[in-house]
Amino acid sequence: MMESLLNGFKNKAEIFIQGVTVSETDNKIELIDGQQRTTFFYLLLKYLDCKEKFTISYQIRKKSDEFLSELNLQECDDSENKDEEYQDIFFFKKTLRIINKYLSETDKDLFLNYVLDSVKFLYINIPKDKAEKVFSMMNGNKAQMQEEELIKAELLRLSSLNDSSDNQDDKEKYAIEWDNNMLRNRYAREWDKWLQWWNRKGSSDISSDCV
Repeated sequence: MMESLLNGFKNKAEIFIQGVTVSETDNKIELIDGQQRTTFFYLLLKYLDCKEKFTISYQIRKKSDEFLSELNLQECDDSENKDEEYQDIFFFKKTLRIINKYLSETDKDLFLNYVLDSVKFLYINIPKDKAEKVFSMMNGNKAQMQEEELIKAELLRLSSLNDSSDNQDDKEKYAIEWDNNMLRNRYAREWDKWLQWWNRKGSSDISSDCV
């Protein structure tokens, strides 16, 4: 997303992104589809010090809601915290660091004006009484995350944590990133093989499988 925005900014071109589906009420907009994109632009506008009044609410995940409502950009300048307790907050901070990496040498006011004027997306408003049905239709075919899939996701996240430091040159950092990618791919393959074995019919004969 940041590469697309920067390219558009440099070439003075409009950017069209995937739309969001919402349900409007008198005093708020409830998202039905588009949470990640909306959260990204919320963080981006906060980073760019947008003066317009806007808020975002994570009603179910209270710690995420607290972090966003009390957003402290200085706190996100710190190095990656491997012991971050909440996954949402880990990725909120990571997103802000990525944004800063791309925009640290860019005029924030000019880039803010570009985003507000040139980023386009479909905005689909549906009645509140149809929101649940539409959400089910849009997400009904998606597989539900099982416990073992959540464990796999967390395992791969931990294996993706970068041990590089600012004192290392680009070559060393690329080498570490390459090693992390290889490790993540190996973990993913091994986990899938183990899960396939575990779910296989007739796998109760553990001794023969282990041999």
